[in-house]
Amino acid sequence: MSKCIVENHYGAYLARGQLYQSDYEWPGLARSLGWNLTRVQRVRGVTQHLARRPSRATACAHRGTDGTIDCCDCEVTAGEFIRAAAEYLDAR
Repeated sequence: MSKCIVENHYGAYLARGQLYQSDYEWPGLARSLGWNLTRVQRVRGVTQHLARRPSRATACAHRGTDGTIDCCDCEVTAGEFIRAAAEYLDAR
């Protein structure tokens, strides 16, 4: 299996021969490359970007969002999901 190359082009990402310019596209692109929304959790009022998925017992599953709208269950904002997705893409 070949690794997908992600290039950062001044706020846009080039991956799989396509340009992803809108920040609303980044969570979907990151998910297609292995990132998961559940890595973004609010712990004691602070949003954290976790290296691994937390246990199901303690984590919000973010069932009402795809990362482009706020989670109504735990109040993680769309901006926080988008930032976490961008950090994941930058690390690739």
